[in-house]
Amino acid sequence: EIPEENLNHAKNFPNKQVFILEPLNFYNKDSLRQESEEEQKNIQSEIIKTYTELGHEVVMVPFMSVSKRAEFIIGSLSS
Repeated sequence: EIPEENLNHAKNFPNKQVFILEPLNFYNKDSLRQESEEEQKNIQSEIIKTYTELGHEVVMVPFMSVSKRAEFIIGSLSS
């Protein structure tokens, strides 16, 4: 369940592009990643679904180096 305050913020966010990073090609549960790989996939699917339903353009950022991801995002913003 998404808190109403978060949902309202997402609805009114001025930038209609939302960038979602493709998952890493490996997955390890650790102190920061508490979810299983399957849970992580389900969460990402729900995030994509929600942003799409709110009218945002979801842009998937492929798995690559941090600098390449940054270039990809900057290039997407200027187009």
